[in-house]
Amino acid sequence: MRKFKLLLIITLTATLIIGCSKTNVTIKCLLTNTSYSEITDSLDFNAWVSNGDDTYIDNGSWLVFHPKDYGLSKGKDGDLYEITVKVYKDSSFGSSGIISAKKLNDTVDVNKVYEQYKASCGEYSCEDILRYPKKYRGTYMKFSGEVFQITSEEEDRVCFLLSTSEEDGYINVIYDRGADEPRILEGDQITVYGAYYILYNYTSLLGTQKSIPQLSGKFCEFD
Repeated sequence: MRKFKLLLIITLTATLIIGCSKTNVTIKCLLTNTSYSEITDSLDFNAWVSNGDDTYIDNGSWLVFHPKDYGLSKGKDGDLYEITVKVYKDSSFGSSGIISAKKLNDTVDVNKVYEQYKASCGEYSCEDILRYPKKYRGTYMKFSGEVFQITSEEEDRVCFLLSTSEEDGYINVIYDRGADEPRILEGDQITVYGAYYILYNYTSLLGTQKSIPQLSGKFCEFD
């Protein structure tokens, strides 16, 4: 079980909603990377919210304690649920507000969802992101390069600096590795897909303060 979670919250749009009231909303949600802990009676999974067609929006990692109380049982990869969650004042929602869930009989090709996500990730320059950080916030991106330095690693989470082909183009990547995925090592040539939200500040080897884009990695491929 991961000790730290990067929880994403998405804002409601009409296409995401199955049913709603003034205080809650029902969405269709695909579960992937499910992990159940008997010790804490908790279900950890990646949530993908239906966009009203054959596409799904990544809603990050959800952690639900006592999942049977909500109708989630232990869950498994590829399960599709109608989930009712509390709506916050800013019209967003997340796993902390789950009210109930009902398993659907529909089937979803998980790999197709993954490929759709990767295809939605565009290529951007580090310089543009540094100049207009607010403009690109929440944008899906992909970067290729060499793992320059592993800055931290704990259980299945790894943080590293990725050196791209752009001059002085470094990306700070936070990536939750799957159970069957190999470890990422310094010197690896990889392509990482994910979402940009903030700039990361760090001290270089020369002692200077630098700001670089930070990517919440969703998928990683070895080149």
